[in-house]
Amino acid sequence: MGAVRAIRTARAPARLLAGRTGTWRGRPTTWHKTFANGCEPDAATGDLFRV
Repeated sequence: MGAVRAIRTARAPARLLAGRTGTWRGRPTTWHKTFANGCEPDAATGDLFRV
């Protein structure tokens, strides 16, 4: 399953942490990445995290 969540700190603007877990060709796999804003996950992953 995947998730996208906003992370806000006092010193930095909001960032998005996106992640997916699942299987690929029968093997467990995990992927995660931090994006600077809400547009970057769409540009980098297409429909994968679109709600």
